[in-house]
Amino acid sequence: MPSPAVNEKVSTAGSGADMNAAAPTGLTSDEARRRLEKFGPNAMPDASVHPLRRVFEKFWAPVPWMLEAAIVLELALGKYAEASVIAVLLVFNAALGYLQESHAQATLAAPLCREQRVSSFRA
Repeated sequence: MPSPAVNEKVSTAGSGADMNAAAPTGLTSDEARRRLEKFGPNAMPDASVHPLRRVFEKFWAPVPWMLEAAIVLELALGKYAEASVIAVLLVFNAALGYLQESHAQATLAAPLCREQRVSSFRA
């Protein structure tokens, strides 16, 4: 089904018909329990990756390959200082990318932690 145009209105009539959408007051505890048993929890599966694998993934892309080839070429030519500079830049770039990705993952995980705390206080 194609997406609606920007100015086109989308009808929401019947969008919850198959789920027996609740009134504005919300679901009763019995209905929530029944849906939990029938459909399972409303949660995304954990897709986290081991931190060491995330570090190695920073070296597995076309740009790092090019820099790694440059390091090998510089070493073959006996230019150890240039190879060292390229290697330091490669490791620095990988570390910076890893830290940024870690902060992004922590930001995405924060609402999940809050939801778990809120739901644990419900009676």
